Amino acid sequence: MSKWEKFQASAIAVYPYSSSEIHHLSIQSGDRLEIIEKFGDTWVKAKCMTTSCIGLCPRNRIQLLSHDQNDSSR
Repeated sequence: MSKWEKFQASAIAVYPYSSSEIHHLSIQSGDRLEIIEKFGDTWVKAKCMTTSCIGLCPRNRIQLLSHDQNDSSR
């Protein structure tokens, strides 16, 4: 069973995502994100650098650009 793990990475939104859920992060294609945590390979908690909002978004909507090799996900 997956669980939330700390995960530091930079990413870019490849596809838009919009949700009416209060804890979800709406993103537009091209938005730059800083990933804070991940839940398996399905969800991430991120900060959108365009809006400064923090929330959850599906992992399949973003592309990782880099990630911290010293995090606990190795």
